[in-house]
Amino acid sequence: MSTVIRTAARSLTRTMPRSSNAQVVPSKATVGATMKVNESKGLKKGTRVYWRGDAADSGIITETSWAAVTITWDNGQVASVHHGDMREIQRVATKSHTVQWQP
Repeated sequence: MSTVIRTAARSLTRTMPRSSNAQVVPSKATVGATMKVNESKGLKKGTRVYWRGDAADSGIITETSWAAVTITWDNGQVASVHHGDMREIQRVATKSHTVQWQP
């Protein structure tokens, strides 16, 4: 499943590491916690980031440039994201990852 973030000049497709029945909905939890362009430009290699603040969906910044960062996600996907398109990316996990054990 993919979600597409559209801006005036470009779009970003993000493959979600969820089951096929997952729903992609705008997250109200990210309001006020979204990454701004200046914060994105200040990211360094090795910084851990989270998709919509989800601790179960994180990655590492592997490259930076004047225009974008490259994120290697824990699910194996690699994405180059323009600084202006980092609204869905957060530096801090705001949603905990819960594992349920079933006998």
